[in-house]
Formats: sequence, structure tokens, C-alpha cells
Amino acid sequence: MSHETHDQNQGMQTPDTAPSRGRVLALAILMYAIVACAGYFFIYQFGNSVNEATSLEPTPTLVPNSTYQISAYLAPSSSPLLTPQQTALANMRIATNTVEIATLLGTYPEIQIIYLDPRLIADADQAFLQRQLASGKIIVALKSDHNAFARLLGVEPAVENISDEEQSRRLLWVSVIGMRDDGVFQEVQGYDQFEALLQTMAEYVSSAP
Repeated sequence: MSHETHDQNQGMQTPDTAPSRGRVLALAILMYAIVACAGYFFIYQFGNSVNEATSLEPTPTLVPNSTYQISAYLAPSSSPLLTPQQTALANMRIATNTVEIATLLGTYPEIQIIYLDPRLIADADQAFLQRQLASGKIIVALKSDHNAFARLLGVEPAVENISDEEQSRRLLWVSVIGMRDDGVFQEVQGYDQFEALLQTMAEYVSSAP
């Protein structure tokens, strides 16, 4: 009797044990799926937040420096001699031809200095530049032959070009032509620092008649 009862009890437990294991396995799979979905949702939302933050981040711009008076820079649209950082520091407005320079002068009548990129000097409007010189503007040619520059402005060269040796040692050299009470002045000067040029030009403007 005892043996038969034990067999019967085992037979009664077997049906309950198999479903219990199945339910546990199903519950584990369900929990895994829930965790996986939650993880995917979190990663997706986080990625979107990062992308939105990146896309909304403003593009940095270079603000002109008000330390120096506004000036004009005749330069090619690609690969000008001066960098964006330098033109911002100098408070320059860039124009690609003399028509745009004329527009700048109309918009900003306080402009006293016109800088010329060496790549555009040969194609610049000679009559226009001569009128600007006669009106009291200071014309500055960057890294250019002074003799050719002076003749472009209708002026007889009166100073020597910077030597080849000094050119190789200098960051920048310029030819400057402007008007004073006693007539036209000319200067050729090399600079080791760009801001030193700006300070010299500021002094020219402050001493202009």
C-alpha cells in the first residue's frame, strides 16, 4: 500500500511541475523582452536628443573687432591673403571688385582705408582708386611691388621696395599711399605681427587732415 501511494503521489505532481516550469520560462522571456525594448527606447531617445542638440548648436561666427575703425578689403572670393580671423580683428569689410568697394563706401562713409589683395591689384579699376586717393583715402597694397602700385594710383614712386631678404623674414609687408596737407605720402614697411600693421594704420587715420 505504501509503495502504491508513493507512486500515485509522484504521478499527481508531474502534471503540475511541467506547466510551472513553462510559466517560469515564459515569464523570463517576457521580462527579457520588456528590458530589451526599454533599453532600445532609451538609446533611441538619447540619440535623438544628442542629434537635436547638435543640429541646434549655432555655427560660430567671427565678429568684427570694434577696436579698429572699419575698413575695406579688396580680395578674391576664394583664398584671400588675409584669414577670416585677421579680417575680423581688423574690422574689415570684404569686396571682390571696385563696384562692391564703392557700395561699401556708400554704406560706411567712415571708411578711411582700402586694403588691396595682391591677386586683385592688376585688375583693379585704376580711375576709381585714383579718385579714392584724391578724396583722402589711404590705399594699402599687401605684399605687392611698390613701383607698380604707385603707378596704378598715378603717383611717381618715391620709396624703395622692401628687399627680398626682408620679405623672407617678415610675416607681411605693405605699400602705403595716402594724402596729407603737404601732398602724397608713400611708405613701404614690413611687419612681424599683423596687429602692428593695424596699429600703424590707426595712427595714419588719426593724423589724417
